[in-house]
Amino acid sequence: MKLFVYGTLRAPSIWEAVTGLSFDQCGGIPATLDGYRIAKVAGGEFPGIARSEVPDDVVKGQLMQGFTEAAMARLDSYEDAFYDRIEVDVDADSGDRETAWVYVIPDSLAAKVLSPESWDFDEFMATSYDAYFQAHFG
Repeated sequence: MKLFVYGTLRAPSIWEAVTGLSFDQCGGIPATLDGYRIAKVAGGEFPGIARSEVPDDVVKGQLMQGFTEAAMARLDSYEDAFYDRIEVDVDADSGDRETAWVYVIPDSLAAKVLSPESWDFDEFMATSYDAYFQAHFG
């Protein structure tokens, strides 16, 4: 099983708190997903992705692998109900194209759930990570 992560799960401590598994043992291989856009979820400090009408849009993230069904169940519980888990093809930095699960905002909800504000992992880590981690994993 493989999972493309693009948001808070890219932080090793959050991945480990949610799944109970080591981030390093599950890969963390840099990868990209074409044809999607990333934005903050309205009223939140975390992102969602949705299909984009802009052909050049790309979402950067990491490809995780080697995790269990139990970890997948924990991931499903962690993600909000408005996400769908679907399979997509991602491009790993190794040059390989891989099929992986990803959590997306369905087209029917994207305009309602996603804010117009973009989301950046490095900015999240610098400005919001501590409060987010404390609020969710205390």
